[in-house]
Amino acid sequence: MSLIFILLLFSVSCATINKPKNDEKSLLIAVQGFLKAMKWEEYKIASVWVAPSAKEDFWKNIDRFQGKLHLLDYEIRDIGFQNPNPTKTVLLRCRYYSTSDPELRTKTLHQKWVFSVSPEGWQVLEPDLGGFLSEQP
Repeated sequence: MSLIFILLLFSVSCATINKPKNDEKSLLIAVQGFLKAMKWEEYKIASVWVAPSAKEDFWKNIDRFQGKLHLLDYEIRDIGFQNPNPTKTVLLRCRYYSTSDPELRTKTLHQKWVFSVSPEGWQVLEPDLGGFLSEQP
């Protein structure tokens, strides 16, 4: 009987651990997942974190710079989690280059993220990818 209780307790705690939370740590994990996918040009994977209302714009921007722009690295400068607003602003510093002009460029992006109940997890409302396109040579 006690073994069954321990196994049940273990499985419930594992399910709770893996569940996305509306906290700063979970937001950081989501932002990192999105940016890593963008860096490696795994846009379908990155789109998992894009809110349904932003998917069309996301794919339009991807179509405009796919194969023309390469993200080298990024630094998460700030996560505005203290803001009582449900939408959190993430400040990023990205280094990238364009294939038509391989000069290394730096751009600061302001992304808007929100915690969604269904599907549960953090979603980017405004990836701010247009910022890359505005500086294309």
